[in-house]
Amino acid sequence: MKYSKPFLPPEDLLNLLIARGLEVDYRPEAIANLSRIGYYRLSGYWYQWRVRPYDHREAKDTPLDEFVGGHSIEEAVDLYVFDRQLRLLILDAIERVEVALRVAISNTVGRYGPLAYLDASFLGPGCFKSRSGDNDISNFDWFVQRNSKLLSDSSEAFASHVKSKYDGVPPLWIATECWDWGILAAFYELMTVEDRVVVANLFGVPHYEILNSWIKSLNYLRNLCAHHSRLYRKTMVTKPSTKKMMRIPELRHVRTSPIERQDKLYKTLAALAYLVSRIAPGSSWHGRLRALTDSFPKIEGSSLSDYGFPDQWRDECLWNSTNA
Repeated sequence: MKYSKPFLPPEDLLNLLIARGLEVDYRPEAIANLSRIGYYRLSGYWYQWRVRPYDHREAKDTPLDEFVGGHSIEEAVDLYVFDRQLRLLILDAIERVEVALRVAISNTVGRYGPLAYLDASFLGPGCFKSRSGDNDISNFDWFVQRNSKLLSDSSEAFASHVKSKYDGVPPLWIATECWDWGILAAFYELMTVEDRVVVANLFGVPHYEILNSWIKSLNYLRNLCAHHSRLYRKTMVTKPSTKKMMRIPELRHVRTSPIERQDKLYKTLAALAYLVSRIAPGSSWHGRLRALTDSFPKIEGSSLSDYGFPDQWRDECLWNSTNA
């Protein structure tokens, strides 16, 4: 279907929203926000206030253009601002985990030799499987190609030094500095089970499959945050398994969330918080997260449960331990 809606400047978009029932406290600021943030981005925050045809909010119902009464564009902006602050705080924690994971993998596989990561004999049987969706290339060959490209594309000074001095083939502990989350997750799956267990234990994770799941979930979350995607009421396509998280005492409370919250952000956030507490004991990150949640805007029908937070989450030891 060809897109047929006309372009509307911010002033006209605001008039349209008002005509549909969204309230506005201060028109100049509302226009400025539409100009700066954008109608489409903000629409994800006011979507919940659109009228449902059968007077309930089942996800399967296509909402009408009109809004229920009592909500304003300023409230949508407040939700957007909180969401943005949460994304920035999450990226701070993910950076710590990513750097620590690079070092853990380097120290574990690097003990076989500086270039062991490019020798499948030091890795697990997953190397020889065809990459998902592409029978023409193995997991290991894809990794080698991706690793080479990341190093080649890097503008870092150390990358140029490697290219000129080591024939473009750096030791593992240098190569990982060019890796992104995607290749980090892929390489962890290539490692032997024994080495994956070593890395998992370094982070206090009782099984390598749990850490593997978390790495994938954090990769997904990192991409959402890096691309400024909305986290509020977001259904997480890739998320940790509740059943596997039950093996960790600090995370057993995730099961207390109602089923409709289980696919939201909180589970991944809890796994991230657990890893940060292991990587950086005494970190202020947990306290900063609690402080941020205290600033969640007071809006009827909106709460931290929209992110999947359990009702009594602040009482859990995950957020109150001396290591947090």
